[in-house]
Amino acid sequence: MAKSKKVVIVDDESKARKMLQLKLEEHFPDLEITKSASGADEAMQFLAENQTDIVFLDISMPKKSGLDMLKEMPEKDFAVIFITSYDSYAIEAIKFSAQGYILKPIDDKELVETVNRTLKNRKKNNNRKMNQATLKNLSLENTSQKLFGIPSQE
Repeated sequence: MAKSKKVVIVDDESKARKMLQLKLEEHFPDLEITKSASGADEAMQFLAENQTDIVFLDISMPKKSGLDMLKEMPEKDFAVIFITSYDSYAIEAIKFSAQGYILKPIDDKELVETVNRTLKNRKKNNNRKMNQATLKNLSLENTSQKLFGIPSQE
């Protein structure tokens, strides 16, 4: 039986990538982890060539942050769940219409709730619309009008 959703994990810490992979395999055996990348450039190259449903993305990485990676990508037809040790990036994550923002160490219950919500939203195929709205909102960054989208559970 084919796995239903394709997942990419992006984190500069190999231990964090492996831990997330183990948790996903335990709670979501039907997810297919197609790439485990140690940096933004590696992930961007993979994402440009491969259909992906969900990207678990660390924010604070050397060379290029997860936020910088998203800013550089012209097309983003995947859901983003940020996995980070820092709670100070939450507003930036909202600007990218993130489906989730999970603090390390990862709480299993929070991970399960976030992934289930993301899969439900993904079924509705609204990620492209959300990402287009995000890009539009980010283009307003230099204006006096500050807008950003917040994903809903509907």
